[in-house]
Amino acid sequence: MKIKVLLLIIFIVSGNTIYGNNEYGLFIKAYPSSDQDKTSLVLENGKPVRLGKETTISFDMYVRADNVFGVVFRAITNNKSNIDFAFTVGENLRRYPMLVINESAYLITEEVKCEEWIPVSITFSKDKNQVSIVYNDIKISENFSFSGQQCANVIRTVPIQ
Repeated sequence: MKIKVLLLIIFIVSGNTIYGNNEYGLFIKAYPSSDQDKTSLVLENGKPVRLGKETTISFDMYVRADNVFGVVFRAITNNKSNIDFAFTVGENLRRYPMLVINESAYLITEEVKCEEWIPVSITFSKDKNQVSIVYNDIKISENFSFSGQQCANVIRTVPIQ
């Protein structure tokens, strides 16, 4: 069964402002805000998302140019494996998206695009034993054992900058 959740995420805020040029969607308040002031988004009322043969979570993202770094999406399975979509710093302080599965990081070679809407989807495929991410039409897939994995908690869909 394929579950598709559509989220609209606007994030990477500057200073103490909570409203930007875009006046719709979810505006995420992150770094340099304190942990207690950061915005979070709870999916499925905090209950685990049941993983079918193939489960896809997709959203559109508008990234502002300030402080592009940290976790955008995190899922933790019932066996305590973590799957993250994050931004990292590369050469010459360029920012890149990456898929992180437990301790392994897989860089997407396209630099983060700021000030425009980017489609993102993350697919958990039990049939293929893979986790895939599509960032602006660039797809990477990595092996992941779903043996014993029945569900995942989406615990954070905000950046930790």
